[in-house]
Amino acid sequence: MTEFPTKIIMDTGPLLDFLLASCFKTFPIKHLQYIKNERQYKNLRDYIFSTESILLTPYVIAEMNYHVRKIKNKEIISKFWRLALEFLSDDKFQEEIIKIIEINLQELLEWGITDASLIILGEKTNLSILTGDSSLWGYYRAKGRSSVFINEITEYKIR
Repeated sequence: MTEFPTKIIMDTGPLLDFLLASCFKTFPIKHLQYIKNERQYKNLRDYIFSTESILLTPYVIAEMNYHVRKIKNKEIISKFWRLALEFLSDDKFQEEIIKIIEINLQELLEWGITDASLIILGEKTNLSILTGDSSLWGYYRAKGRSSVFINEITEYKIR
């Protein structure tokens, strides 16, 4: 069986897809970027539930809010945030502050505030980043760090 990290930093895309899929659970779900069916959702859910801790930055939450507000349906947005607050209040989820002055200007310009904060958090904690962004995944690996692409989890098949 493939070993995935039990402590991880989570990027916006995987978190947003997980929470939206948890709201609706009927596939396909229009607003999902990475999860296309129930098996993929269950694989990601099972992984998240098996972790010891998941680190986020406030920038991930802000970016998630930006994407959720594009839905333009107040009932769906309300349902999403009720569920998100329930999940994120679990001790497993930890928000870590990365101050803008801690971020290298070149990485900020290249990656934007959210991804740059994840890179800095990864360097501080030596944890893997779970992402669906292939550029971020590759950059982080090129720096000698471990990263997990979301498809490694959603497409994982138990043998």
